[in-house]
Amino acid sequence: MPFASAVTYFQEHDLDLNNYLQPHPLSTYFLRMEGDALRCAGIYSGDILVVDRSRIAAGGNLIVAEVNGELLARRLLVKKSQTFLGTDNPRQPPIPLQQEDTFAVWGVITSVIRKLL
Repeated sequence: MPFASAVTYFQEHDLDLNNYLQPHPLSTYFLRMEGDALRCAGIYSGDILVVDRSRIAAGGNLIVAEVNGELLARRLLVKKSQTFLGTDNPRQPPIPLQQEDTFAVWGVITSVIRKLL
């Protein structure tokens, strides 16, 4: 069974990357990922994160958060009444947030942009 050509598809249908990547443009911003904390989730150092501040973070979401003055991209994990920040690396256990930690979610990561060349 032959596949339809992507060129043919996009000649017939408009693809607006702004609409596709930013359904909430006034609350969306971009950050460049530094480090390998989300490598196991397919996000690499140098990738551009598309972050939506209008989305409410839920357990399992990839988020950008400020923890004790440091900006981090992590997976939000909630187990019972404890909140953790995970790296998706099985060799690095999730880090529990302590009551004395300052913590604020800056948005939910909705997309990743990566140049191949």
